[in-house]
Amino acid sequence: MRARYRPRPKVGQEIPVSVLGVESRDMTLWIASEPLLAERFPHCIRNILARAGPLPGRHRALATLAAFLGQAGWKDEEARMLWNEVASRFEVSEKVFDSWYRKLHCPKCDTIRKKSKGYPNLGLEGLGYCDPEERCRDFSSPVESAAGEVLGSSRVVKTSRLARIFDWDSGKEGYVELTDEEAAELQSLMESKGERSVVLTGFMDRARIRPKFILKGESRPRRMVLSELF
Repeated sequence: MRARYRPRPKVGQEIPVSVLGVESRDMTLWIASEPLLAERFPHCIRNILARAGPLPGRHRALATLAAFLGQAGWKDEEARMLWNEVASRFEVSEKVFDSWYRKLHCPKCDTIRKKSKGYPNLGLEGLGYCDPEERCRDFSSPVESAAGEVLGSSRVVKTSRLARIFDWDSGKEGYVELTDEEAAELQSLMESKGERSVVLTGFMDRARIRPKFILKGESRPRRMVLSELF
């Protein structure tokens, strides 16, 4: 899927859209074939391991550590033990480990060096973790730095369902990530659509805003509008 635009409507906001289709996309994760030695860990990871106390940004730091250990080839038991040793000082729930270990990519150095408004964005700028060493110039992520010549393999860790849409307000083509249940609901909605138009809105679900497609009225966007945009 080439389109990168991702509309994120607020609760109650309604965006008229055309649904162009629903596709599946696999997310792969590179994992080292053998556990990477702690001596090879880059400064940013070693700094996270060495921190003591409930510092600001602790959830971001512990998420970065969990993702790193997963890709570094550490087995669940050993990785969890090391992670919990640090998390107990940070007062961070083990749910963070379960959400990131071998499920999501360790952030790249460019992301780590950026400021963040908070978890789950993993920017760590200003927290004292990123302390570039000479070898950092040759790599784009902590995992690459630690892996060196160690071989690994890519594994499918998640399959996303993506609704390709055209946003009539912005004139952009993009996509909306859906759960399997939401994808099934969208398919059912499209089958009963008739002459009604499709609207993308947002609703609150467990403190998160989730996308929802609904049908509105009898009308739909004029077909000539698209040509008028160019």
